[in-house]
Amino acid sequence: MKTFILLAALVALSGCAQLQQQARERQAAADRLERIQTDRLATIPRSDQIECAMQGQQADAMTQDPRALLNLEAAANGARVRQACLDARYARAHGN
Repeated sequence: MKTFILLAALVALSGCAQLQQQARERQAAADRLERIQTDRLATIPRSDQIECAMQGQQADAMTQDPRALLNLEAAANGARVRQACLDARYARAHGN
């Protein structure tokens, strides 16, 4: 019985270690992505960044609804509009 308990504890610890490793890998990937996005954003003129932010806000305003869930969807839509605008400006600035 003690052997079974020890074996179960080892399996549980092994699973925890794997989950911790996966979490570290996901965080490292998120950090790399954030650095890439920050570097990309630095190459887009500030006036274009402001214009893209305004387009995102306009998309938010056009889809506002008194129900909270739809407001969250509107914010997500505004973020997509802003990101699409920034992606287009980045591509234009780099001849893509």
